[in-house]
Amino acid sequence: MSGDINIGRTGTGTLAAQNGGKLSGLNGTVGTFTGSAGMVRVEGEGSSWTSSGDLTVGGDSTAAGGSGEVNILDNGIVEVGGTLKLWDQGRVNLDGGELRLKALPSGPGVFDWNAGRLTFTADQAMDTFTIAENGTLDLENVFLHAVNKLDFSRNSELDLNQGRLIHTSSQLQMSAGNRVTGAGDLFTGHAGLNLGQGGELAGSGAGLDLCGDLYGSGTVGNATVYGDVYVGNSPGIMEFTGVEFRSSTLYMEIAGSGQAGVDYDQVIFNGEIDLTGVVLNILFLDDFVPEFHDSFNLFDFDNATVTGLFKEIVLPGFDEGLAWDTSNLYTLGSLDVKAAPIPGPVWLLATGLIGLAGIRRKSMKG
Repeated sequence: MSGDINIGRTGTGTLAAQNGGKLSGLNGTVGTFTGSAGMVRVEGEGSSWTSSGDLTVGGDSTAAGGSGEVNILDNGIVEVGGTLKLWDQGRVNLDGGELRLKALPSGPGVFDWNAGRLTFTADQAMDTFTIAENGTLDLENVFLHAVNKLDFSRNSELDLNQGRLIHTSSQLQMSAGNRVTGAGDLFTGHAGLNLGQGGELAGSGAGLDLCGDLYGSGTVGNATVYGDVYVGNSPGIMEFTGVEFRSSTLYMEIAGSGQAGVDYDQVIFNGEIDLTGVVLNILFLDDFVPEFHDSFNLFDFDNATVTGLFKEIVLPGFDEGLAWDTSNLYTLGSLDVKAAPIPGPVWLLATGLIGLAGIRRKSMKG
């Protein structure tokens, strides 16, 4: 339709777009005037309702009216080219479909995001925003500035989709089941991105660019890291596949000599990995002191092809008589503890004393 679409303008109206049905028009209203009721259901793959202008639910462009409800389900798509206005009795339920907007809905009505994809089609600046449980926030070629904080709910996802997110005022926190996907730029600065226990960065296409520090335990694939990496949540495991490091320092902690990921940090590399320019910095945790013959399997290179060497390896000191052995670091991935070699002058002195003892014995025999 070239004009407006009204569902329940003065009475009761129902719209169902299903089984690939498509509807498009200029402005749309649902439950336009007082006493009216409008109900919309957009459901199923290929089903859509597109308003190139505004969409108003529970009233018209100037005032509250009747009751209106829009349900977006099971891969159905509702796209609003203008603004989405929800009056007092207006409600939008996003539950498994996709809602495409220039900005979040305005007004006193209810936007209930149970699951599904919320796609921004214009640049945004937000104070605090939460991605719904089982929901996906899609930044399709747009810029989002999280002025304060962006929160992930359980099993939620951020799809950059050629977009850009700036989140520098606080650490961006993830947990198991949370994902950042697509191709685009993620600016976190020194506040950093924390994978928590099991978060995932999964780049596609040209990959993800993380401009900031990386923390936690989880997986990172098809990404470039422009920042330092702090493995584990003291301790933990990070897994990298197809990742480039640009002047990064890799911080790893050792709290015991038992199990990787439990007593000390571990990094698993898959595919091609270039360590050139990366600094490895090992730290002791909880006043741990290693013993002779301790071995720490810091790296798993079983499925990796490694090129280049660490630019620098910074190791903590410990008791006299022990030393670090890095001979297996690039092959077996282990950092070992060995006996410290006896310094040259001390060795000569010890040899001389042994010789004198032999002479003395001969003299005593004579």
